[in-house]
Amino acid sequence: MVLVVALGVLADLVAILLDPPLLVLALALGMLLAMREVSEHVPTNRLTVDDARDAARIVGLHIATTLDNRRDAVGTPVPGRSLH
Repeated sequence: MVLVVALGVLADLVAILLDPPLLVLALALGMLLAMREVSEHVPTNRLTVDDARDAARIVGLHIATTLDNRRDAVGTPVPGRSLH
């Protein structure tokens, strides 16, 4: 149950951030990262749906940050940053 909820949350986050061909790969990686994040802080026999949601949200933030950094590196203008 926890994994199903986490997968749904990740699917929503990643679908907003990535093109469809990368969605499956990002979801798989995101699930691994989310479950690792949760299992480092909570014994696996005490995992809750909220733990999975929190981990999925953290992974979504990491993905968003990575995409922003990649856009900066290739020279795409970032709103709010000025060179003047």
